[in-house]
Amino acid sequence: MNRTFHTHAGPLILLFSLATAIALAAQKAKPTTTFRASAEEVVMHVRFTDRVGKAITDLRPEEVKVFEDGVEQKVERVFASQEPFDVALLLDSSPSTINNLQEIRQQSLDFVIQLLQKNRLLLLTFDDEVYVDCDWTSVPEKIEEAVQQVRTNQKADHTVLYEAVALAAKKKFTRDAPRKAMILYTDGIDEGSRGISERDSVKIIEESGIVVYCIQYDSRDHYRRLYDPIRRSPTDPGWDPPVGSTGGKVGPIFVGRNPSNRDTAEYIAQSKYDHAKKYLTALSEAGGGRYFETLKLPDLAAAYAKIIDELSQVSTVTYIPQRRIRDGQFHRVRITTGREGVAVQTTRQGYWAK
Repeated sequence: MNRTFHTHAGPLILLFSLATAIALAAQKAKPTTTFRASAEEVVMHVRFTDRVGKAITDLRPEEVKVFEDGVEQKVERVFASQEPFDVALLLDSSPSTINNLQEIRQQSLDFVIQLLQKNRLLLLTFDDEVYVDCDWTSVPEKIEEAVQQVRTNQKADHTVLYEAVALAAKKKFTRDAPRKAMILYTDGIDEGSRGISERDSVKIIEESGIVVYCIQYDSRDHYRRLYDPIRRSPTDPGWDPPVGSTGGKVGPIFVGRNPSNRDTAEYIAQSKYDHAKKYLTALSEAGGGRYFETLKLPDLAAAYAKIIDELSQVSTVTYIPQRRIRDGQFHRVRITTGREGVAVQTTRQGYWAK
């Protein structure tokens, strides 16, 4: 069957005029906040804060100074960045989480739902292995299901924390991601990483450009019971130590001439906790983030809330290096401001010129 289409000049002129008006309006509209850097431009994400820690996002380029390897550079742009983050959430699933996992799942679920409003997420868990529970996604249902299915591995005989940090930083983040963040919830105790030391993991983060937030939970009671099996918790009288050993030792144990099992267990638990706290603090500083100590589980929700707030208040500083040679070396960058009373916190210490 043949069909005849009729053209009317009046409507066409009207449509053309409307399209032209829309195009002109679009040209005059305020530009979007999407940021694209040139190949030569170095991009640094920074938090400018006042004396009480409140973010400041209205600094001008002339108020900011950038030094690369001690040499001042010309600042190109300074602006409050609205680029989304790629956020890796790393959850410890070793035996020390056994009594608290349900609440950890719930609070982590609330956290990822809020983050997914603008960002992509990745979920990794680790015990004596590292698992990718959910690869990069912006789909709420995928990450929610992955969080709900996190389980404690009671049979794990060690924890590969350093491996988990290294794998996430080196294998899961892409170089072209505009902004990268890692949130690590763990007691900070590593007893079995192979080929990656504590110092290695800190260096990897320092050079990665990933903002790192470490949240430490208190596992001292777990280790007290583990090293003194006679002891029983009044709230969990049937508790038994997990299958397997705890791995390496923490320093020489000396608590008196005739230490009891309880004295020895207390010393080991405290030594492990103190060492882990120093490590997680160093890791957070290397990543330009923050360390949170959560002695009680309700503290986890507060830590998550502060992280969401900070990630939304990051500014971007860009410059083109005077020496534009890709020498494969690590170049340290320091950023300062002349505005009185403003502190500067960078998300990385420099960049690799590759």
